[in-house]
Amino acid sequence: MRFKLLLLSVAFLLNACVENLNMDLDVRGIPVVNCILKNDTVQTLSITRSIGLKDKYIYEEIENARATLYVNGYKIDTFKRVAYDLRQLKYTPSPGASYRLVVEIPSEPTLTARTTMPANTYIFRDSKELKHYIKYFTQYTAQYPLWISVLTESGVDKVLQPGAPPSEEAILERAIGTDHPWVDQFNQNGSFTEYPSAPLATPKYDYYLRIPAQPEVPKGGVYFRIEALYGELSIVVFRTASEEYDKYMKSSFEKMQFNKEDDFTTWFDEMRIFSNIENGIGIFAAYSDKYFTRNEWLPLFR
Repeated sequence: MRFKLLLLSVAFLLNACVENLNMDLDVRGIPVVNCILKNDTVQTLSITRSIGLKDKYIYEEIENARATLYVNGYKIDTFKRVAYDLRQLKYTPSPGASYRLVVEIPSEPTLTARTTMPANTYIFRDSKELKHYIKYFTQYTAQYPLWISVLTESGVDKVLQPGAPPSEEAILERAIGTDHPWVDQFNQNGSFTEYPSAPLATPKYDYYLRIPAQPEVPKGGVYFRIEALYGELSIVVFRTASEEYDKYMKSSFEKMQFNKEDDFTTWFDEMRIFSNIENGIGIFAAYSDKYFTRNEWLPLFR
């Protein structure tokens, strides 16, 4: 996807991936790999070197690195450099397939990581319930974790085309609510009853709803509502996540929440953002998106 849902920048990852972090620890020069596979035709990868806590946020690209993607043990191809700190590979991942990333840097240990491409969660929207601030859905599968958000396109002249992804200008709504019985309450922040102008009643969460994977789903699925301050150009995004992406997102979000505290001692916390890069830091993960426009019954697939 072209738009960005991650709240954390690569800079945040670089300065938080080391356990027992302190002001005297030198984390400079560690290879940092970031590659998240998507249900898209082009995959991207970034590889830089980490910086110290006191350094400026300028990252050194590792130009002579060679990054290769494998599926179920077979080589697909090597990522091609197309711009500064940007490598691309024309490839569409297969749901359920196992992927391995290998990054080779001359005279340094090889970096490796694994992930599995998740299949889209089977979700349908209730076309009979068309309330302005409330949308109803039914979830039929729960094999993978699910992250839900609401994006709103900017501009009065835009029209949401069926099948089209959100643009880079789409804004991530800060508040989202649900009565889903499995929702993770780690980022709950008040209630939608605080909005007297909108007849909403669910607990309110910051930016995302996280629905953990489940061993089974009841017959007939799980019926739930999603509340938000929807606009005419709003899109509900259901992001089915690999285990690695789920851990990365939750640990990153918890780190952000922790550092929003006013207590200065949080500056020296030892929380760690999830990383699965062997011999380096960063993230190799995968997700698959499904979109619903505000007024559309059928889901929009990428």
